[in-house]
Amino acid sequence: MSDQVEGNPGKVLVVYYSVSGNTARVARDIAKALNADVESLRDRNHGTGFWGYLKAGLNAARGIATTLGDTSFNPRNYDLTIVGTPVWAWHMTPAIRTYLERHGTELGNVAFFVTSGDTDAERIVPSMESIVKRPAVAFTGFNGRQLADAGVYSRRLDDFLKSLKRPATLQTGDGRRAGAQAGAQVSGA
Repeated sequence: MSDQVEGNPGKVLVVYYSVSGNTARVARDIAKALNADVESLRDRNHGTGFWGYLKAGLNAARGIATTLGDTSFNPRNYDLTIVGTPVWAWHMTPAIRTYLERHGTELGNVAFFVTSGDTDAERIVPSMESIVKRPAVAFTGFNGRQLADAGVYSRRLDDFLKSLKRPATLQTGDGRRAGAQAGAQVSGA
């Protein structure tokens, strides 16, 4: 993985929710490469342990929002917000759903990444795009095997970072994605 990516997508905020550390790892690597600010979300309603995970998984599947802890960064102050979520019960986490519902209209360009056991980003990202009412300029996903293989992880991360640098992936003034669909470019295995 490159330490820094050439080009400049503007001022970037990386927002994520993580329990196991996989999504946090990807978020930190993206932030380091883009010199971005990082916002780690805290879910006040879902604890750990069997019952905490069960409740969180059910709420994810049902599309139920949660109560977030305080956040430090205003997404309006950024040109690009990259949002990362683990996949729970084949859905985004309640914490990410809540963040997108709360701040969706404040976001400029958005990009998404997901981490999962084996769920494709193409299954999760449309619901994220629906909440923010605009397509992502890019998206990608990392499954368990890809996270475990350093070479594969590095290549996928580099592809995602490069897609953020392409002028053709930036959102046009009318809210449509310019150029090719960036998500399709970086989401393959």
